[in-house]
Amino acid sequence: MPHQHRIIELLDQAERFRSRISAGDVNQADLARLHGITRARVTQILNLLRLHPVIVNYLRARGYIGYGRAPTERLLRPLVALSAERQLRAAEEGLVGFREYREGGGGAFRAIAWSGG
Repeated sequence: MPHQHRIIELLDQAERFRSRISAGDVNQADLARLHGITRARVTQILNLLRLHPVIVNYLRARGYIGYGRAPTERLLRPLVALSAERQLRAAEEGLVGFREYREGGGGAFRAIAWSGG
């Protein structure tokens, strides 16, 4: 399997964090201590779970090295503050190949990158 981009690793970590919190094993402060990161960083990682599922699926489908550059977490962060519909609109404008992916014509993407728009 090709090496996955950092954004996929962060999405996986966010899901693990959510599972542990939901199970009542830990809280965000505990996770921060366990992972040697700040509570703010735990929040940033968990906020990735607010991305629209279509965007997450797109990132997962194309988030492997060999499919081009994946958007960075920093460039995706503003999306989590948007409504679901606005997230999708912003992704169509800013993620290379997202519109084609969403319309089902995904095929061969040359690159995945946030254009910053």
